[in-house]
Amino acid sequence: MATAAASLPSIKLLAESADLKSIPSHYDYSKNANEPTASDPDESLPIIDFSLLTSGTLDQRSKVIDDIGRACQDWGFFMVVNHGVPETLMKAVIGACNEFFDLTEEEKREFEGKDVLDPIRCGTSFNAQKEKVFFWRDFLKVLVHPQFHFPSKPLGFSELSLEYCERTRKVARELLRGVSESLGLEDCYLDKALDLDMGLQVFIANLYPPCPQPELAMGMPPHSDHGLLTLLIQNDVGGLQIQHNGKWVNVNALPNSFLVNTGDHLEIFSNGKYKSVMHRAAVNNKVTRISIAMANGPSMDTIVSPAPKLVEDRNRLPAYVPMKYKEYLALQQGNQLDGKSCLDRLLLVIKSTMARSQHPSILLMLSVVTLSLMSSSKIVADARHLLETTLPEVPKPELPELPKPELPELPPLPKVELPPLPDVPSLPKPELPHVPELPHLPEIHDLPKPTFPTIPTSLPKDIHFPSLSPP
Repeated sequence: MATAAASLPSIKLLAESADLKSIPSHYDYSKNANEPTASDPDESLPIIDFSLLTSGTLDQRSKVIDDIGRACQDWGFFMVVNHGVPETLMKAVIGACNEFFDLTEEEKREFEGKDVLDPIRCGTSFNAQKEKVFFWRDFLKVLVHPQFHFPSKPLGFSELSLEYCERTRKVARELLRGVSESLGLEDCYLDKALDLDMGLQVFIANLYPPCPQPELAMGMPPHSDHGLLTLLIQNDVGGLQIQHNGKWVNVNALPNSFLVNTGDHLEIFSNGKYKSVMHRAAVNNKVTRISIAMANGPSMDTIVSPAPKLVEDRNRLPAYVPMKYKEYLALQQGNQLDGKSCLDRLLLVIKSTMARSQHPSILLMLSVVTLSLMSSSKIVADARHLLETTLPEVPKPELPELPKPELPELPPLPKVELPPLPDVPSLPKPELPHVPELPHLPEIHDLPKPTFPTIPTSLPKDIHFPSLSPP
């Protein structure tokens, strides 16, 4: 498949082929998935009035925050209206994206990129080097924060997109403040914990041209997004479908609204309370669909884990293994899209062990290991205490009394006759040489006592000394 990927044309070029009546076999997604078709939802999709979050009364803001919490928990999706981003700007950016995809294949090749984390990358499908079945989609992905990158073509595309990125980033951060409060945290808690000042923002433009067999092809397969929140706009053509209560439902966007879905790292941060939503992109056989997704995540170097305050204050154990955001991004973008398989890897050990054991103590022990990766000694201590008090007392097994074995009587050992030891001859007594006696030495007291002359103790009186006075 690597050979096919290397020569894979853009989907736009393929779709515009005059003789295209059916899709090539390597675009036939129906052979690999037997998924039900989508229908319109039975209930209304959640709608968030952004103006009440930023400018409403305290009661209005409180209600909007509750609405955000319910939408994240029940749907993983909501539509945002009255967000303040001009409709003219939104339409202009969509038009500029269309102009980019209209560039020649050679011009677009300048921005291909080689690595999944390259700042500018355009291509077709999702990851053509890894896939066996390709998707009916061309894309442009650009890292626009904390450092802004953008293609130099077409003229004015970069300047227009910079304004759009800055405005949508403000909307996303305000929504995340509401998300933080809806979790019972301070409004700035999530912002600071995940370093959103240096947070990653990715501009993703998608082109889905008409497909001659839309029932066989797929624009994007079922998947969840990395990051926290993704804000999406589209031209007047639908195609986004989300999974809700086990069913696929069509998203019919309101005019001038943002379609917002929760990402994997919001699920991790909330310790599973807010699930990242599974979604996919369907194609049609009549008109081209263009969408622009703005993915908003933590800083690349942030190690994302369940919020310690959520775990500590609520006596819950973390359900996700901490992982650096950059490593997660490379893992997801560098492989095939397969549902939530990337996120599930952080739970794979726990799930597989529970499947074998069905005992909560196994989960507790694994959670202690997970907690050790976090920087909160209090959480670890609490988890260890919970582990010690939860493990059941193992009963002492009663072993059956084993019969005493009857051993056969062993015959007596034969008497061994040892030969007599030979006589050892006696050794001759050695004769030592005669040592002469030492001569007699005189004792010290036998030496003569010396005689010393008598020294007078006074001088004679008649001795006169000459006078020493001057003449």
